[in-house]
Amino acid sequence: MLGRLQKSQASNSRWALLGVLGVAAAVVTWLFVSAASSFDCSIAENVACASADTPKEYRGRLFDYQGRPAAAFVLNFHSDLYGRQFRAPVLTDAVGRFCVDAVPSTESSYIEVPGQKYAWQLIVRSDAPIDPRFRDPKFRESLRRDSNYHGVDRLPFMTVQPASSYVTPPSPSIWPIGAHWAVELWNPVLDGAPSCQGVGKSAPWYKRRNPNASWQFGLLTLTTIGTLALFLAAIAARLASFRSHNVATAALLKATLATGFGTPLLAWILWAIA
Repeated sequence: MLGRLQKSQASNSRWALLGVLGVAAAVVTWLFVSAASSFDCSIAENVACASADTPKEYRGRLFDYQGRPAAAFVLNFHSDLYGRQFRAPVLTDAVGRFCVDAVPSTESSYIEVPGQKYAWQLIVRSDAPIDPRFRDPKFRESLRRDSNYHGVDRLPFMTVQPASSYVTPPSPSIWPIGAHWAVELWNPVLDGAPSCQGVGKSAPWYKRRNPNASWQFGLLTLTTIGTLALFLAAIAARLASFRSHNVATAALLKATLATGFGTPLLAWILWAIA
């Protein structure tokens, strides 16, 4: 009888140790996720994080190299906030206008002309009449930014909404890639698209200004609290029957171990699918 009791107590002691390890795994994971997300967006440099909690509208208008509006052309939106390899297609309307609805980043966002690698390539084509603002060839030449290139230049133009109306000279709210930008020509009446396209993806929860307010972090918090609650319940069950074998204690400790070590796995999954 005494040997059976000692064996039972030894078994419970082993499960108690594993329960402690489960609690440690859950708490350490919670602290790591909280600290890592706060560090990335508050302290680390050159890390793309959300600069606002609500999406922002990025507007512009695409023209070919002679200043003719380019209709139904597919551009690519890119922001490191959504991932370095992320590209979202953006279609220009019947007069070349486009608008992207995306969460703004602490790093720049870009609108890319796919396939436009060299200035001599003719990628953007249009048969529309030349916009009066681009009619003067000398003015078009003044908009070309690369003064070291003197060959044939067929890069398209973009009028892009300014980042701020209080800054001189103005800079684009979204930076063109593979096109010459003309912020100074921006006219919201002529160039502002009436509707916007989403990017088809949410900004990662751990890159937001307040990641602790996300449901993902809330789920990790609940899992950690649940692990602690199971461990405390196991302690209470053990104290209630200290001198006898308690099946409930062992079951609660096993559950503590499962949820505790399941918390890092859950954090990895939530991080990976964001």
